[in-house]
Amino acid sequence: MKKRLIIGGLLAVSAGAQAEPGVTMSGDWGRGINRTGSHYASTINPSGSALGQLCSSQGNCWYTLKVSEVRCNKDTRNIGLAASTLGSESIPLRCIDGNVYVIEDFDDMDFTVRNAASVGIVIPLVSGEFSVSRFSLRGSTYAIDGMRAAAQRTTDQRRATPAVRGRTADIRI
Repeated sequence: MKKRLIIGGLLAVSAGAQAEPGVTMSGDWGRGINRTGSHYASTINPSGSALGQLCSSQGNCWYTLKVSEVRCNKDTRNIGLAASTLGSESIPLRCIDGNVYVIEDFDDMDFTVRNAASVGIVIPLVSGEFSVSRFSLRGSTYAIDGMRAAAQRTTDQRRATPAVRGRTADIRI
């Protein structure tokens, strides 16, 4: 379920920053809800790679990276490098599907995305070469804060709505 949620979210992330119906734009970032009901905020670079934050209806959030020119094997781990106007740091990556990664250090990536002007993510390849993806972070904080607030409202509504058990035919007045 988690893998399907993240992949579904990345499909939305990939489409999200293109100002499709239901997507609210903030600078170079878009936010919306994907087909599984998860909320996302994301950006896409000119080469088609995407960086975004995805939050499930249960309140769990992840940073995800879709790299258009890289293929990876499910559950393999890699160390990338995030370089921004704030400096650089290593970032642990876990492949969840083909060219989709979860960035496993949420807090460090969140700090960078919210405070830097741009970020470049470098991933070493088996061939000895590197994949480099650069992303604008203009509008990221506003998009993420809006997405998180919407996700929290959804979570609160689900908790406040009692589960209905039985059939309506069983109810007697």
